[in-house]
Amino acid sequence: MAVCQTENDDELTDAWLAGERFAGGVSHDQHLRIAWVLIRRHGTDEAEQHLVAGTRRACEVHRVPVKFEEALTRRWARAITDLIDRDGLVLSLVASLSPEHTARPVGSSR
Repeated sequence: MAVCQTENDDELTDAWLAGERFAGGVSHDQHLRIAWVLIRRHGTDEAEQHLVAGTRRACEVHRVPVKFEEALTRRWARAITDLIDRDGLVLSLVASLSPEHTARPVGSSR
């Protein structure tokens, strides 16, 4: 399986939806960028469905299926939606990518 190395948000999202493996796992900022693209493309309800299915698949692809928690993923997706409702798509993305929101990637061994 090829390792995804793109940084374009749309390509990143398409690779994630296709179940590609990411070097070092899927980082928090990548996951936020993916969520932002999905919400922009599909609206909040359908984006949440894609985020749940895609996060489950990403955990499996990165061999850490125990990290997947559907309820947490749904709460996270709704929190992003709340930010977007409050701040709009652009400002919510900028705020979400601030350094204090950085976390270990899915699949990282750190």
